[in-house]
Amino acid sequence: MTVRRPSSRQQQRQQHLGPRPLPLHLMLSLSSWLSSPIGLMLSVSSWMPQLANSLNPELQSLAQNLRQLPPSLLGPALAQAASANLSKLLAGIERYQRHPYQRDLIEPDTIWAEGSTRILDYGGSNKNGGPLALFVPSLINRAHILDLDKKRSLMRWLKTQGIHPLLLDWGAPTNFEKEYDAAAYTARLERAVKHINKKLHLIGYCMGGNMALAAACNNAAPFKSLTLLATPWDFHVDDSKAAALRSTALYKMWRPGCEAMGELPIDLIQTLFTLIDPLGPQQKFMRFADLNDATEAESFVALEDWLNDGIPLTLGVADDCLLEWYGHNALAKGKWIKPETLQLPTLVMIPEQDKIVPPASAEALATALPQCMRRRVPLGHVGMIVSRHAKQHVWEPLAEWLKR
Repeated sequence: MTVRRPSSRQQQRQQHLGPRPLPLHLMLSLSSWLSSPIGLMLSVSSWMPQLANSLNPELQSLAQNLRQLPPSLLGPALAQAASANLSKLLAGIERYQRHPYQRDLIEPDTIWAEGSTRILDYGGSNKNGGPLALFVPSLINRAHILDLDKKRSLMRWLKTQGIHPLLLDWGAPTNFEKEYDAAAYTARLERAVKHINKKLHLIGYCMGGNMALAAACNNAAPFKSLTLLATPWDFHVDDSKAAALRSTALYKMWRPGCEAMGELPIDLIQTLFTLIDPLGPQQKFMRFADLNDATEAESFVALEDWLNDGIPLTLGVADDCLLEWYGHNALAKGKWIKPETLQLPTLVMIPEQDKIVPPASAEALATALPQCMRRRVPLGHVGMIVSRHAKQHVWEPLAEWLKR
């Protein structure tokens, strides 16, 4: 049955929620600025030369220049700089929250649904007859990163290239999915593929790639090929002991409180992402405060809306990700998926500037797959999908791969 649903953005005016959690971002920014005077004053102090010597060359040069200033001027100058930075950050946040942009794309037909999950058919009523491709996004963020706006929609662009794209939209978990873990969602993906009942290309993005890989390993028969975009595999590739300790500490910290809520909430997920790059949000909103290009400003708001409109995780999925994947490195140890058994043409795209999935983690998966072509792209985790260079480095090569 085909069902056309109005976009949630059409039903009501969307509120710009970011950056979330806002108190955390403000606290991190203030902490960095308030601690800067102490650090700089110590770096120019004559009684702590070891601190100055431990700085990188750029900071050593800065410290040397600061020593030429009268001590009475340094403190007020730093306070003034901190005040200016705070004003710019708040201006950037306010500009974002007041921006008039609203996502107004009309959603395509829904051709299958189960619980909170559905398949969106971007082939439309014409059904272009090209290669059929099912995209599987992450469970953590909304599926429409692949259909972000009128200018940056991988799904709608592929349709113009003779591809027939389908998008699996997981949706937010309800009571129906309360007990789901990653394996249960993979089983749902397999039921969706069975419903389509046609040979197709399978494309997974981020942790959606892990579930796509699992489905293909369970039964490769429905698929012509497998493509994995920024898909993590070896979570201990950089430092296994440190990764395991971090995961265990975080698990003990969040698990008891989340049991009462029955899920891993969005703001806690956002907090975990913030720990990867604590001052990243501060820097980008300060840049946004001075951004003069209206088109770029609209693009910034569209992406921030998606980033901050996350999806809570069931406790089962959270346990899999934080304890099994990160803590025990279960994927790389072959406890859930065995990529070496997959006899299917596979393309692995690895973003070289990825802060979410370290390139070496994805490289390990490419190495494990027996029929793999790997492609490294000079972009980040999200940038590989929606940046100005995504079409050149990802969209076009992907379309060529699917049409071969």
